Amino acid sequence: GLVRRAGSAAKTVFAVAGVLALGSTALDFQLEQERKEAALRHSSADNNKNADDEDASSAAKAKKEHQRILVLPFYRMKVVEKKKANALSSLAPQLIDRLGSDADSAIQIEAHDLVDIIHSAAEDPDIVGLYGVFGHGGGFSAGGYGHIEEIRNAIRVFNESHRVHREPNLEHKALILPRNGDAKPTYAYADNFGDQKEYFLASAFTHIHLQPQGDLSLYGVGMSVPFIRSALDKYGVIAHVFKHGKFKNAANSLTETGFTRAHRENTTAIVRSINQSICESIVQSRSLPDSFNQRMWQRIFKYGSLTAVNAKELGLVDYTPKIDPLDAILQANENDEAMKKAKEKWGKDIDVGSLKGTKTISLQDYKSKLVKNKKYDERKWLWHEKLKFLAEKSSATTQLLSLFQYNAPHYNIDEDEYSAKKYKSEKEKIAVVHVTGSIMSPMAKKVTDTLRKIKKDDDIKAVVLRVDSSGGSVIASEAVYQECKDMPKPIVCSFSNMAASGGYYLSAHCDRIFALPTTITGSIGVFGVKFDATGLARDYGVSFEHIGTGEFSAANSLFQPMTPKVEAAFKRKMNETYDSFKAIVASGRNLSLKEVEARAQGRVWTGREALDQSLVDELGGLDKAISYAKVHHTKTGNAEVEYWPKPPSVTSVVSKLMGGESDTDASGANTMMYR
Repeated sequence: GLVRRAGSAAKTVFAVAGVLALGSTALDFQLEQERKEAALRHSSADNNKNADDEDASSAAKAKKEHQRILVLPFYRMKVVEKKKANALSSLAPQLIDRLGSDADSAIQIEAHDLVDIIHSAAEDPDIVGLYGVFGHGGGFSAGGYGHIEEIRNAIRVFNESHRVHREPNLEHKALILPRNGDAKPTYAYADNFGDQKEYFLASAFTHIHLQPQGDLSLYGVGMSVPFIRSALDKYGVIAHVFKHGKFKNAANSLTETGFTRAHRENTTAIVRSINQSICESIVQSRSLPDSFNQRMWQRIFKYGSLTAVNAKELGLVDYTPKIDPLDAILQANENDEAMKKAKEKWGKDIDVGSLKGTKTISLQDYKSKLVKNKKYDERKWLWHEKLKFLAEKSSATTQLLSLFQYNAPHYNIDEDEYSAKKYKSEKEKIAVVHVTGSIMSPMAKKVTDTLRKIKKDDDIKAVVLRVDSSGGSVIASEAVYQECKDMPKPIVCSFSNMAASGGYYLSAHCDRIFALPTTITGSIGVFGVKFDATGLARDYGVSFEHIGTGEFSAANSLFQPMTPKVEAAFKRKMNETYDSFKAIVASGRNLSLKEVEARAQGRVWTGREALDQSLVDELGGLDKAISYAKVHHTKTGNAEVEYWPKPPSVTSVVSKLMGGESDTDASGANTMMYR
């Protein structure tokens, strides 16, 4: 009797737990219904094209009511590779975003975040168009041309959202895999295009509008290099530079008063390669005629700023409305009469009819919606596991769940979604690890600590190393490189704006390397600097004497002159480090040392050049690298993507705010050698 009563009590407990689970699940029911209704609206509108006029009109009206145009305020946008974390942003990231959501404040957004938002909008049936606002010019900034290329690729995915693909191919070949729905237009408006970067981004939009008094400034690509040798001489400071590689030019700013022949040669090649990539992309995006060749571009660069009329005549912009036409387009979409009046008013100044929708949604609001949907999906699958557990433990709970049509095995999950295993029942993950900025001890420690944590996570099947760095300390670069070599999981590398010197060093052994055409990479070489400020001290009546136990005890002192033995030691170390760098590249890229030497000497390459030199494997952005990792290194091909290092927990943030331990690493503060 006691056993029977205990069993009955257990069943009751599980049944009650099932009721509570249902109650919690019901809190998400409204959002699920909204999502299903959205899908049904679009399905009904498409299927009712041949139905009764009244039914078709009703379905179309319901669909139209929920259509939105996503507005991207580029005029106040700063695109970065990785935001600097702080305690407040870790505690309330969405709150920080909302605080910066008024019409005048700057928006800082990570490149991959903006790309993901545009990709989500491409798949969202309620988002019917993109509208990019560039304002008076000069307000948009990005980490480099690499970021702009990735955003352009995302916009092209949106343009081609009626087709199925992960990322548009870089040769611009037509992809003819059909998907339900029509192509989605993208509109860009500017009062003035202040520089080439802004127009390069805008040229990916299907419709470009420029205010009649606005200019289009296409001046070409340029790089300015400061040379401070004369200033150092004036103040009695000597920069002793030790380098290996005639193209290892970074330290020339300290030792030269202008470009050396090798420095000029390499910089000119980089500028021309980037410029060529930009011009070719604009020609392809704008479908410009064959007459838009190199000679035509040179004429444009020499001409200076183009007027709106000039730009339209050349096919670089489509329309020249006197004011931002967005409000007029929204009003025109209200009904047929409004559309007729708009066409009469605007004439050929704008394409009124292509961009559908009567309402807009801001970037911040749409991002919040996506975050809300993601959290909902996570909760939904968490409750699926709980319902499954409860049902297996209690037949009473199983019967109770069946009353709500929550039947095994999918329970609260839609059958089609469950069958497709959309949310990775295999629990496979891809970890994206950022290597951003100068590679010094604090950053290297964060990266190596992150990689060690990833090793212990069996759900992570592959790592995507995202590099945006011009290099740094030899020791720090070596630490990250060795940790990558020790990683038992495959590593795919994605180069952002720059992956040069130490940034390339730590990536050379990755299973596959992706770069963008304008990525700055290579710089396989090494240099170090020792400053001698004894002349400066002497001018101010200060002298130094040194007593040490060895000949090199003052080698790194600012106030001890260079000696022949110290110079010989530094040169020897440079040679050893350069040989080690070349050996790493030879092994990682399957090249002979002779082949590496031909690509090394500190020479910098663009991504498109690096592909020809076998220094990278494929052209593409982070999205393409992630797709490669999913396809080649997971069972399902649809793994969850996590970005590392993960944001700090609330507990750790509060601890730091209360004066606890920090992550500051003061070691290696006087490292002399750099890649």
